[in-house]
Amino acid sequence: MLFACICWDKPHMGEIRERTHHRHLAYLKSKAEIVHIGGPFENADGGIVGTMIIVDVEGEAAARSFIDHEPFHEAGVFETVRLRRWRQMQPDVEPGADAAVDRAAEVRAEQEHL
Repeated sequence: MLFACICWDKPHMGEIRERTHHRHLAYLKSKAEIVHIGGPFENADGGIVGTMIIVDVEGEAAARSFIDHEPFHEAGVFETVRLRRWRQMQPDVEPGADAAVDRAAEVRAEQEHL
């Protein structure tokens, strides 16, 4: 199941982020089989203020373990970390709930026009 790891930085963490960035990227590469997508949150000036990483894991404990070992977290960059189950709706990368709903709507529309 997918979990969003939503992490907001403590103020003034730019230098620590820079020093830790190579370890962060290496960690993400080492976990490529579970990292669905991720990236930084930016403020209006383009400065990084947080991170969101969506992982595909067996449950919340596995998501917690992933983020607990994330180098930015270990370095003390994050002020808050929230884990939330997440469901991808668009784009529908595999036939699923969205595809079934879309197809049902198409069938109804076709039947109405007959």
